[in-house]
Amino acid sequence: MFTPQTGENLCGKRYSRITVDVDVTPADWSNPSDGNHNVFWLHRATKWAGNVFGYVNVFGPEKSIAKISSNADLAPKDIWAYSESAELSKGEKYHVHYTFDADRRTMEAVFSTRAGTPQETEHVRVQGAAPTGRIDSDGDSFFIYFGHPTGLRGPEVMTYGWLYSNLCVQIE
Repeated sequence: MFTPQTGENLCGKRYSRITVDVDVTPADWSNPSDGNHNVFWLHRATKWAGNVFGYVNVFGPEKSIAKISSNADLAPKDIWAYSESAELSKGEKYHVHYTFDADRRTMEAVFSTRAGTPQETEHVRVQGAAPTGRIDSDGDSFFIYFGHPTGLRGPEVMTYGWLYSNLCVQIE
C-alpha cells in the first residue's frame, strides 16, 4: 500500500503522473508457461474495476510477450491493453520503468537489462494510450502488488521464486 510519507490525506486529490521503477528477476515459468505472469499491478482504493493505473505482465516461452493495461475510470470489465514481443530469461534481472501520464494520456513500460551501467540495454518497450486523462484519488491509498498467488481463476499463474527489488513509486 502506498501512503504519503507526510501523512497527507489523498482523498479528493488530482494527480497527473504515476511512475513505477522496479527490478524483476524471473524464476521458473509456471504452468502453463504462456500464462499471465505478473510484474506488478497498481490501483487506487479497494476495488479493481475502474481503478487500475498499471498492470504489467509477461507471458512465457509459448507467447513471449510483455503486456501493459489499465482500466482507470472505465466501466467494469473494460480494459485498455497493449503488448509487444519479448523473451525474458530466467535468472536475468530486468529493470522496469512504467509511466502513466494523464496529461499526455499515455502509458508505457520499458524493460531494460544492466540498468544504470554503460551497458544498459533496452529489452522491450510497450506503449499505448491511457483510458483517462486524470488520476483522481478515490480514497486514502494506492496499492501495488507483485506476482500472482495460486488459486486464481483465469489466465493468471503464480510467480513463486521471482525476485522483485528496488521499488520506487512516484505519484505527482
